[in-house]
Amino acid sequence: MPITTFIDPTKLPNRSQAKPEFDKNMAEFYRQLPIFGGELNALAGQVDAMVAGGAYSFAYMFDSATADADPGPGELRLSSATQSAATTLRIDVLAQGGASMSGVFDMLQAVTSAVKGAVRIVKSADPSKWLLFDVAAVGAGTGYRNMTVVHRAGSTASPFANGDALMVYIERNGDKGDLPLGGALTCLVSEALVGPLAVISYPNLFTSDYDHYLIRLSEFQSSGATNVHMRLAVAGAFVSSTVYSQQPVPHSTQVPIATNAMGLLSSTAAASPPSPGLSIDLLNVNAVDSIKMAIVDGVHTAGGGTYQSTAGLAAANILSRVSGFQLIPSGSVTFTKGKLEVFGYRNQTGPGVF
Repeated sequence: MPITTFIDPTKLPNRSQAKPEFDKNMAEFYRQLPIFGGELNALAGQVDAMVAGGAYSFAYMFDSATADADPGPGELRLSSATQSAATTLRIDVLAQGGASMSGVFDMLQAVTSAVKGAVRIVKSADPSKWLLFDVAAVGAGTGYRNMTVVHRAGSTASPFANGDALMVYIERNGDKGDLPLGGALTCLVSEALVGPLAVISYPNLFTSDYDHYLIRLSEFQSSGATNVHMRLAVAGAFVSSTVYSQQPVPHSTQVPIATNAMGLLSSTAAASPPSPGLSIDLLNVNAVDSIKMAIVDGVHTAGGGTYQSTAGLAAANILSRVSGFQLIPSGSVTFTKGKLEVFGYRNQTGPGVF
């Protein structure tokens, strides 16, 4: 919106004018002052819509596919058809026009804080359509990057259509300060789940800063009766071979290794009220000479107004450092709601730690 008021200096009051002319110009000045303020506010809104969202900005085009593959030069895609439910942003290293963004992505990956920054995606032709994500990790790929993201806010659940021109804004967080003493518990993820979600994935969340992790899924529902399983990732890739234990067994019982996903809960029903919760204490994540162990506790809705508890041990015969996890409902069932929290126990030693 152009500024139309106060653009003719001869019509503005000044002390060199005769009093009648000065009084006339002063009266006109006061008459146009509110109009000038409105024009300034409108212009500020236009500028804010163009630049708000981050220190780094570049143009991309939206690709509605969700598969883990290079979306192509100048394009990006999300890992879920319900865009706000996406846990991975797949973005080519080249923006529209061919400019390389690899340096920006490498800068973001180098951040040592648990949340590396934020990415805001805005439809160029309609800035009222947007999504905002926190970035937990940036995984390397050939010609593109997989950003592990957590949805923070947005205009709607799925504001973009295939082929939409977008502006992408990235803000980098500061690096973390001194680590607390060993054993300190740090919240790495706190996410309200908005379904339908066929899988909850964090392939690159775990780091060597933590001895082990506590994963909590609370107040959750599914679209149908289902089992809940977990797979672990090594270097960002989920291990799906038969290296996991069956359903959690009592602590005094030998843990069998026989399936391609770690069993956590069985026969969770899509009933109201939601299932109270599931807790997984995951040990040995950084070990290269020991299998991974999970202490599993949960209470879930079993249908007919009844509840069923699960407690025991689960394991994965993986002799590599684990980089992340995913939670999977069986069959074609999806998670429809819930809250996910992930905590890390720091491994830094301090006074009183032996």
